[in-house]
Amino acid sequence: MASEVPNDPPSLTEQARLCDVHKKILRNHQQMIQTRLLTSNDEDVNKDLSALSSAHSEAVEDVKKRGALIADRIRAWEEFRRKEDKLFAWLRQMEREKLSLNLKHVQVRRIADVLQRIEVSLFCVFIFVNCPL
Repeated sequence: MASEVPNDPPSLTEQARLCDVHKKILRNHQQMIQTRLLTSNDEDVNKDLSALSSAHSEAVEDVKKRGALIADRIRAWEEFRRKEDKLFAWLRQMEREKLSLNLKHVQVRRIADVLQRIEVSLFCVFIFVNCPL
């Protein structure tokens, strides 16, 4: 838990899983401490258990904060991948459009049509570049 939050998706997924495990273990220990506090009559033991309970609560909060940070990074990666997929699909579409123009051998009578299709493609590029994914 003292290490930095990783940036790569597999490590983030592993860290998220570990955070869940830590939360479950700490909650289980917290319940055991609370049960022991209720059944103990020794004031020194109760004092120690209360301190331990506070430490467990802080640890649970730390794990929750780290888990939230990891979840945010996982969501950011998922958003990145979604945008990346959208960009690649758009690039493939533009490449197909370019290939369909057959620019190596343009007949004179097709120049106006090809020019119009190029302008439409350039407009699509302009729109894509200037709008958020």
